[in-house]
Amino acid sequence: MNASYCTIFDGNFTKNKSDGAGGAVCADGYSILYVKGGTFENNAAATNGGGICIPGTKDYEYNVSLENVLIQGNKSESGCGAGIYAARAWKEETSTGVLTLKNCQIKENYGTVAGGGIYLDKGVTATMDGGEISGNHVINPTSQTNGGGIAVGGTFTLNSGKISDNIK
Repeated sequence: MNASYCTIFDGNFTKNKSDGAGGAVCADGYSILYVKGGTFENNAAATNGGGICIPGTKDYEYNVSLENVLIQGNKSESGCGAGIYAARAWKEETSTGVLTLKNCQIKENYGTVAGGGIYLDKGVTATMDGGEISGNHVINPTSQTNGGGIAVGGTFTLNSGKISDNIK
């Protein structure tokens, strides 16, 4: 699914696969995406964003809000952000994004490079209010990995919630 303006209520995205980025949802950098309730479970991407991928677009700020969403068991087979990949456009300083998480559960996602649960690129601002990021893994025995739970290149604010038991 490519989205520009998209609202999802209680949607369940299960066992989807992408040969590129965004196993369940790839919201392009022009997106305003709001998800309330539902699951992103057991999805896989060949590259970034096993559950949700937001790649960013030059000269634009995207806005993604997730509320009461379960993101679990997703895989990023050779990229970043197995649960959520939030980035700016490749080599574009003018690309930014805002990611808001409210009472979300981001659990048991498996990546190979960085950000088992979430990957936040430079220029991306994320806020977490409630919820949990736990049991996520980044495992690649042949290279250096970063951020079992969250790999932060931008700005991450934890107002409340729990981050625990992630492995890199």
